[in-house]
Amino acid sequence: MASFFKNGDALLVLLVFSVAGFVSKEILVLNAEALVALCFILFVIFIYVTAKDVIVAELKDRASQIQKEFDDSYLLKEELYETLMGYHKKQVSLLEEINEIFMFSKEQIEKIISTRKEALKYKISNEIENKLKTIAIKEQALLRYMQLETNRYITEQILTEAADTSSELNQKAIQEGIEMIERVASQQTR
Repeated sequence: MASFFKNGDALLVLLVFSVAGFVSKEILVLNAEALVALCFILFVIFIYVTAKDVIVAELKDRASQIQKEFDDSYLLKEELYETLMGYHKKQVSLLEEINEIFMFSKEQIEKIISTRKEALKYKISNEIENKLKTIAIKEQALLRYMQLETNRYITEQILTEAADTSSELNQKAIQEGIEMIERVASQQTR
């Protein structure tokens, strides 16, 4: 029976029927205006009690929908932030890789330039050395040629002079001069 008194709906119905019974038995005398006002108040209370659960349920449903929308919005924001963080990390990583590639390329280019410089120096020094050797060989050949031509000319001149003078002393001097020139020429050609 105690649970019956705890139920607000049952107490409200009991109160309404009690007032209606008192008015019908004329225990409670009310004029028409007071009766209409009492009925209106009881109607509002009845609507409040019966519609309260429906309104509360609708408000709770709407609150849960709003909460769900907030949760979805929060999850979308979290996903957006995670995506943005991922893009940022990728961008930072890309910049680091570009710097590494740039530094690697710069080092490789410097290394290639230095090796090319060394190769060019070596090639130029070899070419200069070869040209100097060629010049030295040609110079020696020219000197030999000049020596031979000089020897031939002197020999011809001595022989023509000797043929004109025909003296024995001149021929001996000419012979010694030719031998001496041939010795000098043979020493220089070696």
